[in-house]
Amino acid sequence: MNTDTAAPLFYNAIGPWHRWFAWRPVDTVTHGWVWLRTVQRRRIQLKLSLPGPIRQDWQYRKETR
Repeated sequence: MNTDTAAPLFYNAIGPWHRWFAWRPVDTVTHGWVWLRTVQRRRIQLKLSLPGPIRQDWQYRKETR
């Protein structure tokens, strides 16, 4: 799975990937739930064509090293 172009349904990526320490459990795109590990995350936003307020969230992936 190419996670550089993977975005959740109805969301757009609005930021670049950056490193973050998962101090709480997070659901990653690549490896399921991880905790107490370094992951990458980026900001995603609900598509503006959908009704309702603008909603932003995070998308996570496990670092590949």
